[in-house]
Amino acid sequence: MGRSSAASIQPAPRRFPGDVPNARSNAESTLSSIKRVFGDTLGSKTRAAQVYERLLRVIAYNIVCVVDSIFRVWRRCTGV
Repeated sequence: MGRSSAASIQPAPRRFPGDVPNARSNAESTLSSIKRVFGDTLGSKTRAAQVYERLLRVIAYNIVCVVDSIFRVWRRCTGV
């Protein structure tokens, strides 16, 4: 008896790419922050709409981070 093709499939390694130190930790921290700011649940019903909603959340989070950084620099420069 030969082995079935499903039995010979090896699971993918559960390693994050090692070329960037702490890449997995940074990714998990960012995703946790996005969930904390915008919530854990999605309001969209279709798969495509959920993908767009997630993408918009990431874009909005990046905008929030940039505005916060600009405000911190402005506050440091003006002494407010």
